[in-house]
This record gives sequence, C-alpha cells and structure tokens, in this order.
Amino acid sequence: MSGYFWQLVGISSALKVLLLPAYYSTDFEVHRNWLAITHSLPLNRWYLDVTSEWTLDYPPFFAYFEWLLSQAAKYVDPKMLIVHNLNYASVETVYFQKLSVIVMDLIYVLGVRSCLSALGVVKSTQQHIAGSMLLLLNVGLIFVDHIHFQYNGFLFGILLLSISALLRQRYLWSAFAFAVLLNFKHIFLYMAPAFAVYLLKFYCLDNGQFVHSMLKLLSVGLSPFLLSFGPFWRQLPQLMSRLFPFKRGLTHAYWAPNIWALYNTADKLAVSALKRTLPNAAPSTSSGLVQEVKHVVLPNITPSITFALTFLFMLPILLKLFLTKTREQAKLVFLRAVVLCACSSFMFGWHVHEKAILMCLIPLCLLTVVDRRDAKYAYILAVAGYFSLFPLLFEVDLLVPRYSLYLAYMAMMYGQLERMYKPKPKFHILEWIYFLGFLAIPIYEHFLSRVLGLHTRLPFMPLLLTSLYSALGVLYFFVRYYIYALDITYQSMDSSACFRKGTYIELSTGVMRRVEDIRTEDFIQSAMRSHLFDLKEATVVKIDRSSSHIINITFSYDTQHLRVNMEVLPSHPLFVYGQGWASCNPQLSFELYELKCQELQVGDICLSLVPHEQPPSAPELHTAPLGRHHAFEASCQAAAALQSRHPYQVYAEMANIVAAYTQHLIGKMRN
Repeated sequence: MSGYFWQLVGISSALKVLLLPAYYSTDFEVHRNWLAITHSLPLNRWYLDVTSEWTLDYPPFFAYFEWLLSQAAKYVDPKMLIVHNLNYASVETVYFQKLSVIVMDLIYVLGVRSCLSALGVVKSTQQHIAGSMLLLLNVGLIFVDHIHFQYNGFLFGILLLSISALLRQRYLWSAFAFAVLLNFKHIFLYMAPAFAVYLLKFYCLDNGQFVHSMLKLLSVGLSPFLLSFGPFWRQLPQLMSRLFPFKRGLTHAYWAPNIWALYNTADKLAVSALKRTLPNAAPSTSSGLVQEVKHVVLPNITPSITFALTFLFMLPILLKLFLTKTREQAKLVFLRAVVLCACSSFMFGWHVHEKAILMCLIPLCLLTVVDRRDAKYAYILAVAGYFSLFPLLFEVDLLVPRYSLYLAYMAMMYGQLERMYKPKPKFHILEWIYFLGFLAIPIYEHFLSRVLGLHTRLPFMPLLLTSLYSALGVLYFFVRYYIYALDITYQSMDSSACFRKGTYIELSTGVMRRVEDIRTEDFIQSAMRSHLFDLKEATVVKIDRSSSHIINITFSYDTQHLRVNMEVLPSHPLFVYGQGWASCNPQLSFELYELKCQELQVGDICLSLVPHEQPPSAPELHTAPLGRHHAFEASCQAAAALQSRHPYQVYAEMANIVAAYTQHLIGKMRN
C-alpha cells in the first residue's frame, strides 16, 4: 500500500505515453515556433519576430525554457529549429515535444506530494489516496497538455510547491516560487491577490517588523522579475503588448463558460427578439475567430469594466482572509481564496480561454480531501469544468477517448468522495438533473443535428451549447461556493461542522487542537484562565430514549442537585470527565463526524461552563461568542439553537461545543 503514490505516477505516465500518437492542436506549432525563435534568433529579436502568426507571447522565463529545450531538440531533428520552417511536424519533432511535456510533469508530481504533506494529509489514508488520484490522474491536464498540447503540468507543479511552502510557513520560499511562476506564465496573476494578502498579514504585519519584512519580501519577490525581464528592458513596450493583447476581444474563439458567454447569448437573443440586424461588416461573437466584436443591443464591455468586476468579486474573500486571526484558520481560508480569486478572474476577465478553468479545478482537488462541503462543490465544478474542455478535442478520432476519460474520472472522483466521507456528500435533486442534462449535448451533436441537417446550417451550435450549459454550472458553483467560503450559511441544531474529526479548536492558551484530541485538562486549564466562566460537573441521572430523533437527558448539578433537562440528537457528542467524548449513538456519531465516542450512560459526569456566580433564575442567556482569551469561544450555531433554554442547559451544551472553530470568522468579526 505504501507504494501507491508512485504506482499512480506510473499509471499516469503510461497513459500519457499511449496518447503520443494522438491529435495535437495548433498550440503544437506555437511551441515548435518558439523553439525555433529562441534557438535561431538573438535575444533582442525574440519578442519582435513576426515570421509566424504564432508570435512569442509568454513571459521571458518560458522563453528561456524553450531555449533550453532547443539545446536538446537540435540533436533530435534540427529542422524543427528553423524559423521559416512553418508547420513542421516530423515524427521526431512530435515525439520530442510530447515527451518533453511528460518529463516536465515530474515537477507537478513533486508539487502534489509536497502539498498533500503540507496539508497534514497522512500517507496511506483514504484522503491521501484520493488526493493523489485526483491530482495525478487529472483529466483536465490530460486533455489540455497531452492531447491538445501545452505545458501546464509543470507550471501547476510550481504553484503547488509555492502553496506547500506557504502552508509550512516558509513564506520567502513561497513568494519566490510564485514570482518564478508568474515569469513562466502570467495567467497565474489570477491568484496573486490571495498570496499577496496572506503574506502581508502573516509575514509582514504579524511579526512586528513590518518595514524589514516587507523589504525582504519585495527583494525575494522582485528578483525573478529582474532576472526575467532585465535582458529585454529595451523591448519592454513590445514585450508587454505581447503579454497583454487587449485587442483580441472580450471572448475567445471558443467561449469560455463564464458570465460573458451568457452575456453574448443574451445579446443575440435580444437581437432576434427585437428583430435587429447586424451591420454588414460587423464581426460576430460566434464567428469562431479571435477578434474585437461589438454587441448590438446590450452595452459593449471594455477591459476596464472586466478589471473592475474581477477586483470587486475578489474583494470579499480577500477581506475575510485579511481579517482571519490565526494562521491555522487562515490556511484553509487562503486555499479557498486562491480558488475564488481564480474563479472571479475566469468569470469576469477579458478574453478568457476555456483552459483557464484548470486554475480553479486543480487547487480544488486539495480542498476536496479537507472538507466534505468543499468536496461537494469541487464535484459540481468538475462536472461542468472538465466537460467545457471538449471543444478543444473536436476531431472524430477523439470522441471515444474524451468521453471515456471524462466519465472514468468523474466516476473515480465520486467513488473517492464516498470512500472519504461517511455519509457521502449529498446533492440536491436539481443538481442531479443538471448533471444528467449534459447527456443532451452529445445526443444533439452526434445524432439529432445530423438527422435534422442542422450540423451544416448551425455548425457552431454544439460549441454554443457546451459553453452556455457549462457556464450555468460554473456560475452556480461560483455563487454557492462563495457563500459557503464566507460562512454566510444558516446553522441548524446539528453541529456536524464543530464535531467533525479533524476540526481545529482554539484553546484559551492559543493552542490549536483537533476535536478528537481534546482532553479533560484542556477544559480545566481554559476555565482557570477565564474571567467569565467556571467549570462545573453535571451528572447524567436519566436518559430518555422514547423518541428515535431526540434524546432527553436529565443532569444533576452541584451540591443542590439541581436537575436540568436537555434535548440532544442521538449522535450529539458530550464530553465525559476522564473518559472523552460520548454520545447516545456512538455508531451514528462516527458515521456523521468520524469521531470515536463511547456510549453515554447514567452516572457519567459531563463538563459544563457556567458563568461566575450565575443564578439559576437568570432571565437572559449569554449567547454572544466568547473572546479568544476566555475559556473557549462558543460557536454561533450553539448559541442560536439554545436561546430559549434554561441557563444551565445552555452551559451544559456549551461544554460540548468547545469553541473557536475556524469556520466562524464572521461571528468573530462582529465582536
């Protein structure tokens, strides 16, 4: 079992080798041309050459990488390095370039291994197996890199190495790696705000040496840019115009499944409904060409509008990340911020490619093994996001591979979710209907359109349907996941988020401890530090199981033997003095929270937090969260669920919710 990681690497590599003879896109010629440019022309001509339409438009580090590849390519087939040898694709050239992608994926393998370790995912656990499978066998990277042809794998490897360094609190290494990544491919600017906010908060501001830390961070972060752009300082205007070509239009030839795909469609529907006509020379948004277009009915969208919208939708998650108090809490918020910043750029950015959805999907694979709810949303985006890549693989010979690989990956992902989480993430009936709706697109594309003769009259209809239907799923994910990430959720009486195994609890000492590792001593020490609460014992004197849904427990308090009844769910854990967690249905507790509990019995002594000298007849309840320097912070949901109960009932259950869960930042912000 211990060797499964490298077995998965072997399986992944074997699959990529099998795809060597497969179709490749015009991006293959793009990279062959870059090999020729960097090998045959002087440095100062790299970003000026226009022999081919596929001019060099990646940052200089990628150009240096192409130059290094060319040093090996000249021994394979020197003709591929001739600038004027356009569309050259000998067998040797094809195999050399495709094998170079596979070899460079070793950096991605290192990034996957390092990131899972930095997250604290224990080897040989189901979480580690699932994370390895989702990342190493990622169908999106197989589609884009090993069929369509690009070099995304090793770039995502650098991203994962940067995230890993940040999670390990090696902040300068993280900043350096991310700066290097930006100088390979500037699309990763999508994620830069999340890195910037986290490093500003936890490296520059938290150590009390802001100026010194900022200078170190800037020197480390800017040094790759000096090495990268320095040799091209005379061509900087030309270089920047290549990197940011704003005249290519709002949307790519194949509409990325984002808000602008829906916007373009709305404009076309409005044109049809209002019976407007296009000017004769006006370019169409669905022409399949990369060009500037103008909307007929709806207002035209400019680059400045897309930038403003992107920044606006990044702001809430960045604000939450900045206001997060502890590093342990912030790590999870940071990963979600990376996803949401990338998704904001994808949804509202200018001239977004459909391939950019991988910027959201790859980091989500990490979050899939961390929390059940992240896993659910990751699956929703995976269904829509990977399907949206199908237009890249349009050749008839690729129909079977693309559907087979997609369905196999989605089935594998769903199976891993079932294995990791008990119960498995649940999807609403409307979500299942949406998933099944994807079946209609290939049915139309391969059957109905040909029977009805629409494949010649409406050749772009399958692409349009793919973009639009996928865009609905991506938009749904974006809204729902953003709400979830900001904790704008209704909390029920079931405190599953609090008791789930692996959930961190912040003690009054500032120590973060997993809920399954809480000890009696933690209650005692925290109560001793509290200015508001005392630790009291509550003996279980009766357990009423007459209802299968609610258990009524009677407690006896102190020397006065005051009796208090408390209703709990059968799976609800309580902390028993000297023993640990216990519940009325340990098996159900384990299924729901993966928390090992003993069976609660009459005579067990539970711990509770009671305010200093709080009389039993107090008319009001203390429902606000406690500060981090008090005993524990009670979760918002516990207070809300207990507002109408007797004070001692409240504090008895407060003892079991033991507090400062990382999920409740918004509650803290209100204090």
